[in-house]
Amino acid sequence: MPTEPTSDPVVDFAHLDRLSAHPARLRVLIHSFLTTTPDLLNNLEQSLRDHNDEQARNLLHSLAGSALTMGAIAFGNICTQWSRSEDAPFAMSTSIEPLAEPFHQARVILQRCLKDLPADEHETANAAGNPAFTLLLVEDNTTTRLMLKAMLADRYRILEAADGQQALQQAAHGSPDLAIVDLNLGASTADSPSGFRLLQKLSDRMPTLVYTIDQRPQSFQRAVACGAWGYLPKSTSALEYLPAMIDIAVARYQEFHGRKAEPKALDLATGWLMATYRLDPHAAHQVMLHLATEKRCTAVEIAQDLLDSHQFHSDLGRFIAEQVRPSEKR
Repeated sequence: MPTEPTSDPVVDFAHLDRLSAHPARLRVLIHSFLTTTPDLLNNLEQSLRDHNDEQARNLLHSLAGSALTMGAIAFGNICTQWSRSEDAPFAMSTSIEPLAEPFHQARVILQRCLKDLPADEHETANAAGNPAFTLLLVEDNTTTRLMLKAMLADRYRILEAADGQQALQQAAHGSPDLAIVDLNLGASTADSPSGFRLLQKLSDRMPTLVYTIDQRPQSFQRAVACGAWGYLPKSTSALEYLPAMIDIAVARYQEFHGRKAEPKALDLATGWLMATYRLDPHAAHQVMLHLATEKRCTAVEIAQDLLDSHQFHSDLGRFIAEQVRPSEKR
């Protein structure tokens, strides 16, 4: 596949410097990236030869995500370029040679970085004690998942899921406050949803942030329609402000839903909207969130207003039926 020469740096050294504050974690991350990438490249080459477009694109997404998260910029950008091509990958190339050289260059630098890390280190425990929030990381690529965990473990309790089935199980039993979701988890099935289908299911339970290499406007719009509270492209820079986005999303979600006030009102109002307007749960939640934003109040207040209005009309109807109609007949 013809690939234009790139002036991108092989590795983002500033990113590695930030990660070096936790040498043990950085060692695990580099080891994971260097050991999993060759197998992914071999699988990609086989997919290109077999003309398996869907599998090739999924592998390119995984390679790009782990590379950009690790800081292997040149390698990650080429993988991204391939994955976004309108033509099928196998129609342009059956060789991974254009990817081999930038990966080799990144590997040399990262191996040198490994040697420079201290042999034994004792990292301090989280000074905050109990983390404020519980995060659910939904990511099928091991390196990317490890990277996110390394960046966030000091601030949050972390739950992990490599596919849609695990994500729904963790959401049901782990009580996460927020989910970070990769849209590319392979083919969606009845038991293990993927992509936007999984995003909507999780968004019905908690605030969600999308972390993906897909930067197409239509994907962003669809993610927002599915309930996402944020949309981040996979990159080293995105990791710098991810904690701030998490805190803001959770705070806004708790404010809108009034978790500590009257959660029962939300459930009752959701059921009433579903029955009255034939909405699904997600659409009913979105209606209340929209009204809360518009009126600058919480979703619980909107829910209570809906229930009060419904009760008023019920009382009014009962009064008319019992008092007004009989007198008219007389």
